[in-house]
Formats: sequence, C-alpha cells, structure tokens
Amino acid sequence: MPECKIPGYTELRALGSGGSGDVVLASHDESGILVAVKYLRGDLLADPGFAAMFRTEAAVLASLDDPNVVRLYEYVESPAGAAIVTEFIDGVSVREILSDQGKTSAEAALVVWQSSLLGLAAAHARGVVHRDYKPENVLVDGAGVSKLTDFGIAARAVDRPVPAGTLAYAPPEQFCGAPAGPAGDVYAATATFYECLTGHPPFTGQTADELLAQHCSEPVPLEPVPGLLRPLVTAGMAKDPADRPGDAAALVSEVRAAAADVYGQDWEDRGRSHLAEAVPLLAALWPSGTPPAVRFAAAAQVNLPRGAQGSRESRQSRHLRHQRHIRHEAHLRRLRMAIAAAAVAGAVLAVLVVSGFSRSLFGPSVRQASAASPSTPPPAAKPHPSAPVTAGSPRSSLPPSACPGCRASATPGYDEYANPRYGFTALWPSSFRAQPPPEDGGRQAWTSPDGQVLLAAYGTNNVLDYSPEQDEAADASLMSVVYVDISGDIVTVSGYKNNGRTIVYERDVVGPGSIDTLYWSYPANQKAQWDAAVTLTALTFQPGNVTTTH
Repeated sequence: MPECKIPGYTELRALGSGGSGDVVLASHDESGILVAVKYLRGDLLADPGFAAMFRTEAAVLASLDDPNVVRLYEYVESPAGAAIVTEFIDGVSVREILSDQGKTSAEAALVVWQSSLLGLAAAHARGVVHRDYKPENVLVDGAGVSKLTDFGIAARAVDRPVPAGTLAYAPPEQFCGAPAGPAGDVYAATATFYECLTGHPPFTGQTADELLAQHCSEPVPLEPVPGLLRPLVTAGMAKDPADRPGDAAALVSEVRAAAADVYGQDWEDRGRSHLAEAVPLLAALWPSGTPPAVRFAAAAQVNLPRGAQGSRESRQSRHLRHQRHIRHEAHLRRLRMAIAAAAVAGAVLAVLVVSGFSRSLFGPSVRQASAASPSTPPPAAKPHPSAPVTAGSPRSSLPPSACPGCRASATPGYDEYANPRYGFTALWPSSFRAQPPPEDGGRQAWTSPDGQVLLAAYGTNNVLDYSPEQDEAADASLMSVVYVDISGDIVTVSGYKNNGRTIVYERDVVGPGSIDTLYWSYPANQKAQWDAAVTLTALTFQPGNVTTTH
C-alpha cells in the first residue's frame, strides 16, 4: 500500500499498479461506499511535468458528470503525495471481453460505441479530448453498461501536440504530432467499434511504420462490416479530420438510426444483455490477482474467468460431493424455513427504501491534505443497504430479534457478528433483521426488511475431509456458475439460481478441521443495489480456527 494515505478513507486491498502509480480499493468512512484510489508514484511526483499531467487527469474527470464516464469524486494533494478518488466499477474492460470471446455481437458493439460517443461528446463540450481511447479504457459492468475511463494522457483541445495513445486506434494526424482534437477521439472510438464487430482492429501492421502507412493511406477494410453500417465506419475513420463528424455528438444520432434499421428497435436491450453475459458476477471480489475494474493505462491484465472446468473424479469423491450437496441444501432449507416462519407468524416486513447516491457524491472536489492533519471527508448520502431502517422506525413493526454475538462495528451502516462456536467474524447491514440462531450456535442469518435478500455466515466441521477443490465442486453444483476461484484455502463461487432470477455468492475458507462460509442470495434485478454490500462483507469476513473441529 502507498505511504501517503487519504484522510476519510479506509483502504481494503491493492487493485493494481500502473506506470503512473498504484490503485487500491477503499471504503469511504462516512458512507461505507467503495471507491478506487489512484496514487501517484513518489518519484514521478518529483517531476513537475508528470505531476501536472496527473493534475490534468483529475481536472478532466472533475469537469465530467456524465453517466457514460467513470466519475471522479476527489483529488487530493499533500506534501507526501497526490491521489484521485474515483467511482469503483464492478466489471471488466472491453479489452478483456475481446480477449475472452474474440469479438462481441453487433448489438453489443453498437452499445459500446454509442455509450463511448456520448461520454466523449460530454468531454468535447468542455473542450476536453481523451486522446487515448482504446478497448482497455472502456469498462463494462454486470448490467451491460459501459463507461469511459483513464484520461491519463488527455489534453485540452489544441494543447500539447505530443503523440500519445495506442497505435492500433490512433488517428493519422496523431502520428504526426498534430494537436489533439475531438475528431481524433471519433476515429479511435470507430476503430474500437470495428474491432468489437470483427474481432481485430481495422489495421494490423506489425510495426509502427506499417501502422502509420495503413492509417494514413490505406482504406478501411469494410467487408466484415454490415452494409448499412459501412458509411458510418467510413465517416468515423476518414483520413482527413475535416471529413469526420465534427465531434462525437454528431455521430450518435446516425449510429442510433442505422442500428435500428439493421437490428430492430430493441437493439440496445439485446446489446446490453450480450455484454452483461460476458461480465463475470462480482468481479471485484476476486480474491487473487487484479480485478479488471477501475482500469488504468498500464494496469495488470486479468482475463475473464471461464466456467468451472470439469475434471475426472473417483466414485468416492463423487459420493463425497453428493453428500456435501445434500448437507448444504438441508442447511439452506433450514434458513429459508426460519424466514418463512417469521412471515407466517404475521410479521409485517418493511420495504427497504434505498436511495442511490448522487453522481456528485464526493464532489467533484480538489483539496489540499496534510498527511498529519486529516481533512473533513466529503459529504455523502448513505449507500444501500445501510439506509436507517430499524425495528423502531415507523416503517417496521418487527421487534428486534436476538442476535447473540452481534455488536456495533466501526463501519457505518454495519454491525459485527462473532460466532461463539467457530470463531469467525462477519459484518452485516444494520438495516437487516437477524433470524433466530440454531441451538448448536454454528450459524447466523439475516434478511433484508423486504425479505428478498438473505445473508448467512456459518461454520461446518469438515468431517468429509474436503479439499478446497472438492469444496468448490460441491458449491458449484448448487448453481449455474458464472465465476469460480480457488486461492489457497479461500474458495469463491458465484452464479445464478431460479432460472437466472437469483444471484448467489459464496465464499468458503476451507481447513482440515472446519469450513467457514459467507453466503449471499439476492434478486438478479437488484445486483447494482447489493454489490457494494457483498463486496464489503466478503473483504472483511474473518475465519476462525479452521484447523480444528468445533
């Protein structure tokens, strides 16, 4: 972790390291909202030119409040360093989707192109040019929504005629060191659209000289492009900037009209659906490697995980997996029966009123901070699920349930649970209702006020001597798996149940004596609402002593 720390935030773990600095996942202390913090490397900060460029990145992002652009919340400088705090995106880059799938559907490519053009249009309206548009700098979340990021070498229009960007997408004028302009961004976005559509960039020269010659003189190969879309690609990648649309906004309406003509009026819905299928659930929770979200120019690559790979099993191991399957299902049935019993008893479950935080949640702001003198954290609305719904509020007639081992925590909006038998600890949203614990003291469950979300933490003795690999196979058999990861003794599995209507997330810590588990189940259409809570509880889940039975 960097030596310079931003007051008002708690760092959770490293996300990656790029050419300009380190990126960490952090939680805003006042609200609990997850953010990405990008620190500038100390040796680079000593270079006035590079420090000014980093400051430019913050200024560019601060000037953009657009749903198609990753939001800047804060920029902080101190004698010890500088950093920007940005929106945390739970997703992957378009580059990773292309690396995993080769290409996207035409509708998905159009959705990415349209969103990027809208984000660029917002930048161009403020005189800001991205200058480094490429698949690595477009992030896609689990809902199939894409956002533009990394203005690391962005420049004010007609400022600094310094060549920059990735050559496969750079406009011809950029090779010559011409001033950056909106037409250059249109060219790069169109080249990326071409790659999404075909599986390769429009020009594939192996050297800079070959690419320069192709960009400057060769026509764009249009054979792979559907007929009605070819005029748009031709216009967007015209050799002369004057022959391209004046800015990204001028191209959006033409893209929409052509897409509707070729693919029907519902092309956007289908495109987002295709993108969402390519994004692994809860990518931010990957316990090893670097999550692909919050991508910066030189961040380490993480390929999209594929489905769980099958392997040969002995008859005994298949039997053990089947036994664990039965035991796990029986446990979940007991949890659900407890929830149902509360409803049958006549309890009136409150409807949780969640308020999405404003896009200007933390600002944008620029502040000077002293490493020894914390500044006041930015104002923030409370994120879901920490809205103050309590048993005593007018919205709920439920009496508080006994929760042995529960106590207040230092994390706003969350309480802490310490299991008396297995010794693990877990955070749970304060607005949730604790379910009556079993007599054996091995588990605790909580439900959202509307009863649709289940969070459970429990321990089981590893009587079948499961390895992490066997544990993963047992968990994966209970859902339609989207993501699986085994990192040491930590097993993470997420996927769908109920024909895709329910998201399930499970994290197990597997030891020779016992297995400690954190389990979430929530409606798929509420993914964006609960992902932050799932991430926070998973990152803070602490196992007990799993080397022994209990």
